Parts: sequence; C-alpha cells; structure tokens
Amino acid sequence: MRRFRRLALAAGAAATLALPGGAAEPAASLRATASLGFDSNARRVFNSTRDEADAVGSALLTAAARVSPGPLELSGSYVAAARKFAVHFSHDTLAQEAAAELAIRPLGTVQVAVDGRIKDRRGGPRRYSDLQSALVLRWQAVPELEVELHAGAHRFINRADIAYSFSSPEAGGRVRYRFDRRHTLTLGGELGHQRYNALAVVPPTNPDPAEVTREDGVLVASAGYGYRGAFQFSAGYQYFDEDSNSHGQTLRFHRVDLALGTPLPWNLLLFAQLTLQLGDYPDGISLAPMMTLSEDEERHSAFQLKLVRPLGERVDLELRYGVYANVLRQTDGSQPELPYFRQVASVGLAARM
Repeated sequence: MRRFRRLALAAGAAATLALPGGAAEPAASLRATASLGFDSNARRVFNSTRDEADAVGSALLTAAARVSPGPLELSGSYVAAARKFAVHFSHDTLAQEAAAELAIRPLGTVQVAVDGRIKDRRGGPRRYSDLQSALVLRWQAVPELEVELHAGAHRFINRADIAYSFSSPEAGGRVRYRFDRRHTLTLGGELGHQRYNALAVVPPTNPDPAEVTREDGVLVASAGYGYRGAFQFSAGYQYFDEDSNSHGQTLRFHRVDLALGTPLPWNLLLFAQLTLQLGDYPDGISLAPMMTLSEDEERHSAFQLKLVRPLGERVDLELRYGVYANVLRQTDGSQPELPYFRQVASVGLAARM
C-alpha cells in the first residue's frame, strides 16, 4: 500500500484531473505526453452529427522551476499542447501558456509577489491571446490558515473576432484552512469589469438605440474541500455571474466538481472527475465562442476518467475517456433546444523527469 500511495501522489501531481493540496513541488520538473485517440465532435458544435467524428493525435509538454536567491523567490512554468486531426485539419491547434512570479517576504508571515501569465492559442475558430498580471499579498499567521489577496489587469484578444476582445481590472481573494495534513477547506472570490472592443447589442424592442460600448461585470464565488490520505478526493462549487449591458450576453451558471484519485490492484492508478453545470441565460441563448487553453475544458457537464499504469520509474501508460453533454433551453420556448454531446478517448505515454 505504501508503494501505491507514492505512485498515486507522483502521478496525481502532474495529472490533468488536478486535486487540491499536497506536498511541496520539486525545484524543477518536466513532463511530456503523447497520445492517439478519437473525438466524436471534433468541431465542438451543437446538434453534432457523425460527420464531426475524427481521429486525433495530441502532445502535451509541461515544465516548471523554482529558485530562491537570497530573500527572493522566483518561479515559472510553461505548458504547450498540440492537437492534430486526421480529417478536420482546419481545427488543428497549438496552445501555449507561460507564467512567472517574483516574490519577497518582508515579514516571516507575509509574502508580496508580482506575477504575470500569458496564454496563446492558434488554429481552429478559437484563436486568442490572454494576458494577465497582478500584485499578490499572502499572509499566513498560523500554519493552518493562508490568506491571499490579489489585484491586477487582464487583457483578452480574440483573434477570430476582435469584437469579443476586452480589457479588465480584476481583484479577488482566497482563504485556505488546513484542519490537519489530510483535510483542507478553501473559499474564494473574484471581481472584474470587462470593457469590450465592440458596441453593446440593444434589445430588439428598443426603437432608437444609443451607441454604447459593451461592458460586463463579472463575479465568481467558489468553495472547495480536499482530502488527501490513502486516496485523494476533492469537492468544489462555483458560482459564475457575467452581467452585460449587451443584449444576449448575460449568463450565470452553477458548477459542482467532484474528483477522485486512488490506487487500484495490479499497479493501476485511477483518476476520475465529475462536473455538473447548470446555466441560466436571462436574455436568451448565446453561442459566443468559449475560449479555453485546455483542450478538454468546456462549459458543459462532463465525466472524465484516466487510468494510469507505470511502466517504469519515469514512464506511464495512460488511458483516457471523457464525455461532455449539455442542453441549452429557452425558458419561454421561443427557440428550439440546442443539444451538445462529445466523447473523447485516447491512449498515450507520459514521461517525466
């Protein structure tokens, strides 16, 4: 059992189905994954048909490093994900993300940091660059309690449709309490005010619309619980509210995530995540592009499963399966239902150092 626990912790640290909490990260890490699989809805469209199915090859590279020269702490990370389709080659993608943070401790319990992050996605209809920077204040008066406050700027550039680009000031905070080395509770919140590059869309009932820039107020509230012992488990809830002055762009959703990581017989490791999401569109359904870096991250209910079999000290065999589903409904019945369904399965090898 001890050996299984060590394997579960090592694989869980780099798993796509991330679980909160855990031991300190190494000073440097590198991981590469290559896989072949099947995607039943390669173009990620509503009302999909069999014509959307395709074979796909994927590659993922993640690197992270941390150094502490004197009183400073410098950390950075880089992620690159590529996807190649056999038929829908116009949806081939390359996504990259780089992040860095410079921190200093003016007091033993206080840390001040400046961080920056840039994401870039090329290929297909979801082409964008996403830039964020923030000033971060962390306080840990007692070992069990961590408080973080941050404020910064966010610039999103939608290269497929410049109208969906925006700039935004953002602020938020997080509180994490560790009851002991196994149980953790986290509360968080975010606020933002997005100013877009386009004019707001007025309701069709407005006979003489005024030209105003689209502006959205964004509120995110979250709570989570994590357990780490013989197995790993997490449960989280998130409320997202985007209130827009542009007709059809206001949306709200509730999201619940359950994740499990556990060793199995025959030297296997199981990682599973269930996401349940309920959305509300007060002005009606909007199918604006959903911009994400992760190839399998979607604003839909989902079930994801990963089975890992170590082949050596640094190489794993990975089997993955995911299903994503949703039905968008108009409460007044003015539009037909829009069903969404996607299945993804793959087999691959992962190497780490």
